[in-house]
Amino acid sequence: MDKKYLLAFDLGASSGRAILGILSDGKLELKEIHRFVNQMQLINGHYFWNIFSLFNELKTGL
Repeated sequence: MDKKYLLAFDLGASSGRAILGILSDGKLELKEIHRFVNQMQLINGHYFWNIFSLFNELKTGL
């Protein structure tokens, strides 16, 4: 039977990860292929996600 490959990203407040899903013979296998720290930026007393850092991490996961 053919295998299907799927990619998912999980972005949380302190970290993120890329997860590869492999669907074969009716079973789904999950593998964490990349994990990274979500580097929050403090600007004017408020925390923001560093979108440029996250984008680079997503590209690494791909």
